[in-house]
Amino acid sequence: MSFFDEIKKSFNISESVKPVYRILWVGENSLYVEGVQSIKSYSKEKIELRIKNGQLLIEGEELLIKKYCLGDMAICGKIKKAERV
Repeated sequence: MSFFDEIKKSFNISESVKPVYRILWVGENSLYVEGVQSIKSYSKEKIELRIKNGQLLIEGEELLIKKYCLGDMAICGKIKKAERV
């Protein structure tokens, strides 16, 4: 069971609710994203991700993709901004 599935269960959120993407921001150094379709661009200062119906833009310093598997991504570095564009 994923972290987000555990949250849905604890808050009694229906299993039929399927978000397009999910973001968990942990402090200023870690970001976990579910629902990534592809990487549009990647540098130490900016990561652009394609998601269903849009894009996510992550900006910061020394950004590093630690994991990218089956639509899940873990990013670390000094994260300054994450927004849907």
